[in-house]
Amino acid sequence: MATAAVEALHERGFDIVRIKWPNDLVARDGKLGGILTESRMLESQSIHVVSGIGLNVDLPESFDLGAEAERAQPVSDLAGLVTALPSVNEIAACLIDGLCAVFAAYEAGGFAAYASRWAERDWLRGRALTIETPRRPFSGIGAGVADDGALLVEVGDGSVRRVTSGTVVVGGMEGRHS
Repeated sequence: MATAAVEALHERGFDIVRIKWPNDLVARDGKLGGILTESRMLESQSIHVVSGIGLNVDLPESFDLGAEAERAQPVSDLAGLVTALPSVNEIAACLIDGLCAVFAAYEAGGFAAYASRWAERDWLRGRALTIETPRRPFSGIGAGVADDGALLVEVGDGSVRRVTSGTVVVGGMEGRHS
């Protein structure tokens, strides 16, 4: 999903958009949007999938994050990335086309078919990260995404830890954005 969204945005001139694992879109180190997908197995053995993409299209200059501002990642919007903003309908149509193609291909090849495309757009690769998990947080360097979609983090002893859930904080645990 994320690769399709980024590729669709690239087609419309938003070529600096990147993916922040697992479901955020980032531009100029600010959160541009997010992707939410829910799936449910039906009794007929088919899968029902609902996906949504939220994008900051044209935020006001005085956008206020409120009480969350100290901890929140900075934000960006599409209007700040190009000189001429396409219509919302044009952006939506491009995203829909890209996502429909991915749904069909994903069914056949799973995430592994998209791993190399994700790597080209991975905003976390090479960045200092802290992963907040229910057990205990740990820090390391973003090392990409595995063929099954798990985040890979290189830790101090040179080993690589797989992350399948948790909160990713860029930088250290104090005063950084997630």
